[in-house]
Amino acid sequence: MYIESSINDKYIRTLNFGCFPKNVLEFQQSQDYFQQLIFIDYQLQLLIDNEFFQNELLPISLLSENNVSANEKLQQLINYSNSISLNYENTPKSYDEKLYYATLMSHLYYLQDNFFEMSKYLNLVKVSYQARSNNQIETASSASSVSLNQIEFIEYLTTRYYVLFGLSAGNNGVNVWLEYLQNFKSPYNKSQVIANHWLDLLFGKLTFELSQRGTIPFSFINHVKNLSLSKNKLVLIAFSNYLLRPENSNIINPSFKQDYTVFLTTEIEESILVKSQFPNANTANTDESQDVNNFINNLYESLSYVPFNLSILKPSLSKRYLLNATLKTFQSKVILSNLIYTLIDLNEYDEALAVFTTYIDYLEKDEELKDGYIDDILSIIDTFSTCIIHFNPLKSFKSGNKFKHNDDSSVCQHLKKFVTLLQKYLLELQKLIDLTYDEEEDESDKVTTAAGDKNPLSFLYRKYNLNILQSDNTQFIELISKAWYATGYYYYYLSSYESSNQIILQNNISLVLKSYKNCLIVNSTGNVLYLFSYALALANSGSLKPALKLCKFILKKFPESFKTWNLLVLLLSSFDNDNSDVTKPIANHTSMNILPDELTNGNANAHGGDGLTANGGNDTKSKLREPEKFINKALNIAGLYTLKHRQRNIKLTVETKYEILQLKLTQLAVLESIHGSQYMIDYLSEVFVLYHELFEVNLSSSSSNKNAANQSSRQFGASDKWSHRPSFIDPSPNAKKNNPHHNINGKDELQFFDAPKLSIANDADSISDLNKKQSRTGSIIGGVGGSRVEKLKRLSTTISSKEGPISRRGSLLYNSVQQKIRKSDSKNSVNKSFAADTSESPQQHLEDENLHFNQQKLQTYPEEQQISKPSKPEYIKDPPRHQHDNLIERKILQQVWLWTARVFLKVGLIDECEQCIVEAETIYEPNFKTYTALGFLTSKSRKFLSLQEFERSLEILTKKDNSLASHNKFNSKYDYGLTLLGLSKLFLIDDDPKNSLFISTKDLNSGIIRLKNLLEDYSLTWPYGYNNPEIWFYLSKIYEFIDDKILLTKSLWRCIELEDKRPVREFIFDEL
Repeated sequence: MYIESSINDKYIRTLNFGCFPKNVLEFQQSQDYFQQLIFIDYQLQLLIDNEFFQNELLPISLLSENNVSANEKLQQLINYSNSISLNYENTPKSYDEKLYYATLMSHLYYLQDNFFEMSKYLNLVKVSYQARSNNQIETASSASSVSLNQIEFIEYLTTRYYVLFGLSAGNNGVNVWLEYLQNFKSPYNKSQVIANHWLDLLFGKLTFELSQRGTIPFSFINHVKNLSLSKNKLVLIAFSNYLLRPENSNIINPSFKQDYTVFLTTEIEESILVKSQFPNANTANTDESQDVNNFINNLYESLSYVPFNLSILKPSLSKRYLLNATLKTFQSKVILSNLIYTLIDLNEYDEALAVFTTYIDYLEKDEELKDGYIDDILSIIDTFSTCIIHFNPLKSFKSGNKFKHNDDSSVCQHLKKFVTLLQKYLLELQKLIDLTYDEEEDESDKVTTAAGDKNPLSFLYRKYNLNILQSDNTQFIELISKAWYATGYYYYYLSSYESSNQIILQNNISLVLKSYKNCLIVNSTGNVLYLFSYALALANSGSLKPALKLCKFILKKFPESFKTWNLLVLLLSSFDNDNSDVTKPIANHTSMNILPDELTNGNANAHGGDGLTANGGNDTKSKLREPEKFINKALNIAGLYTLKHRQRNIKLTVETKYEILQLKLTQLAVLESIHGSQYMIDYLSEVFVLYHELFEVNLSSSSSNKNAANQSSRQFGASDKWSHRPSFIDPSPNAKKNNPHHNINGKDELQFFDAPKLSIANDADSISDLNKKQSRTGSIIGGVGGSRVEKLKRLSTTISSKEGPISRRGSLLYNSVQQKIRKSDSKNSVNKSFAADTSESPQQHLEDENLHFNQQKLQTYPEEQQISKPSKPEYIKDPPRHQHDNLIERKILQQVWLWTARVFLKVGLIDECEQCIVEAETIYEPNFKTYTALGFLTSKSRKFLSLQEFERSLEILTKKDNSLASHNKFNSKYDYGLTLLGLSKLFLIDDDPKNSLFISTKDLNSGIIRLKNLLEDYSLTWPYGYNNPEIWFYLSKIYEFIDDKILLTKSLWRCIELEDKRPVREFIFDEL
């Protein structure tokens, strides 16, 4: 094990991180001189934070004249420091203690504007530029040897000393700083947090003076390269990267970045050409190899603060340079770490994984050689967290397989090891800087003891780590919180995809919440992603009130976080379920109700359909519910946000546009929950208007109409065995499928379930009433329903379909759709693949449906007659994926059309629903989303077609031998659940014993057991299936069927629990 060289060595290492020991207040009573200095330093930092606006170099003369408190506290601290010095005047002191005291006192007097006393204390000790070459350290130190922690501490004090020395030198201060930088030979690593901070302060003061207080912009060629520090390339690169930070954008000229890029590229190209002998493994790295390490560490560390740094150092050039550097050094962790980042930037994930594995081997060997000492632990934690986040299948497989030679299961096995090692390093860091979380392990008895309250939002009400005074925006805080977020993100993946039973699932969920909370304990305000992720996890775990409070807290600091607005409204709607006392607002529109009377069920005038109250007056004082208030406010902010960016000619990201669009869908869902689906239909056009305001694109086709017709996925579906879609337009009873396998004599009778009571009104009865009013004999475009969808399509004029006209009668594309949909639903389409293969089909005879339309009675057959066995349907291959322009915009518009289809289906507008599905398939391409939508549409009228569509979706979503298998797996969990719900509804609710999908009880049992397995497996996915009340409802129906009372009770209670706090939309909606 690593042995500390002094009793204060552990405190020194804590100070190097910019932190203080947890028991720092106790040092006031300590008899140790160095601990007294730590206490003074802590009080000084508290004073700077509270009275000097967290600015270490802000003298009191620049504060408000009335700030008497700051002056008094400063003088008290100076007096206390002088008394400590007198108490230990005759005590031998080491070099680092002398230097520490000199810098503290000079800093105190600088804040007091007492430059005479400041210079006096600075002259008490002679300080060389490089601590590692200072011979005074070892001779003056009372310890027998100097530890690496002491050397790094002295390096920090040296930088702090010269910053203050330059400030005391007046007009000669710039020369002091330039001379120090010329002799700056060894760059600081990531774990030297406080040293890096004071080096940035030095760069800031130097920049301020050289630019004549920010009035003269820097030129790289004419200014920076002519400075004396340019002789030191390490400092030249570090200073240039400092000037490229966002806060310095106004003090560099427009060509600075380009000129610096040319210089840096030339330097790297020349370095690649330099040949060097590979160092001997038996000896330490030579000076040459050490120079390579220092150059790379300095370059990439300082460049990490620069936005859009990939435009400065191209990843391809960076890869060449780092690979070349591996030939000149021996087992360099710095080079491998930066090579990993570069390979990830290049999307070369397999190579990055291999390099990271080698990097871990180097770490283990290095710790073994140093007796357990972990060198530059923050860099290690940063590398681990970066790899865990990017290698997570939710990121690496969701937007296309970034791994070419590793599947998600093998990557998951690697991640398990990586997360374990990361937690080991986080625990070590926790000990080094005295970090406190909610739970700590007591090493004496190996039990977990509570270190804080168990309130999920306790980090908002109390500060866990008073010894850490750095702000949430510092790199140090960001690295630790990033590591905890990476851990929580990994357990989120396990909760969604890799939990095999309820116990494992609950454990993974608890680890998600614990990791995200630890992330925010360290960094409670600095990153909106971390805050939102925890709020969403709380909402999905059922902690709705803490999630609501956290959303409000987020929006106070980040009011333009539209995902948070959306979550806030959904949480409010879950509390608003039983709020029936609030008066519902009257409709503002004056147009007549577009729905027939049969569909309104008398509700049109329930609240004054003509805008009048029961008393005959206008109710202008109707209260808005909380969800309405907040969603309207959110959309107003989104409108101002969009307008502001448009005026500045700044383009919104697709993700931001999508979040704003989701706000609109949530607004309509809130209106629907209050007024019903029919009321909400009047506002559907606003969704399409908003879409085109956000996505100002012209989705034109790159192919001719002829080629489009030949390659149309619609025609592809019409020509194969999967898509024998019968007409579901004809509502006549004769159109129902007759099943010759149903035993008329009552033998082998099948047992089915009652319909659930969870559905919204306007179901079968409304559809039937509407069918009586509308004829299905003609084209659906020409009917009343056609005009309603035509209005929405006119709003889509900005977007032309990928294959030409999408709504004109006579269109080749549209006619092919109708031809496919109106195909007969033959008995051969009965899908036997869903049932277990062990079930044996009885003898049967299959005939076309049209032969039975005019028959009053089913034809019976002798039992001994040989009947052909139903053929297993052939699954079609996926249609070739079209190369569309604006692919993401098309996908989003398809989602909008499918959402609109669900709205129309909910109120029984069959024609409109069908047309929306047609539009969805046309604007992008037929896929599992549209197949599932068609399955729901035909679930009652054409159940065999519905079964085909659901099976087709399942086959695509679960297919293993597909190149898109992983993509579908990690992008379609929500759609997979929707397909299962449709299939469950078809089997358990809509199936009619007189015209059953199943041919026997054995066939039914096989299908039900298969469905049970699928639903149970999906119920172990959090938050998708686990939080879906319909999943648990259908499971309860199955448990009732198989007479499992224990599981029946559990599933029903889970269903009720979820239904009681159900929001108007899922907390997780379709994501990009």
